[in-house]
Amino acid sequence: MTSGNMSSDEERSMRECEQYVQKHNIQQLLLKDCIVQLCTSRPDRPMAFLKEYFDREESMQMLLQQKASGSRSDSREEEAYNEEDAASYVRKVSPRPPPKQWT
Repeated sequence: MTSGNMSSDEERSMRECEQYVQKHNIQQLLLKDCIVQLCTSRPDRPMAFLKEYFDREESMQMLLQQKASGSRSDSREEEAYNEEDAASYVRKVSPRPPPKQWT
């Protein structure tokens, strides 16, 4: 009987995790792009690359949140940005150097 409860607890925990990932669009946008960037760049220090990547993403998210909260009190109409726009902006504005094998 106890193992049955653990199984349902585990299932509930997995559902909550899936909902969290979907709510924040983590898997589709952030992790997918991160892995693509990592594989494209092939840095010598992948952990440092990942740290920098997530630091940039966090900064972009903070800017988007500030813009969203500031635009509510601003009378000018401005275009709304979503997470995909932010990720695209980072890719276009923050070009990475070509991998060493290309130079």
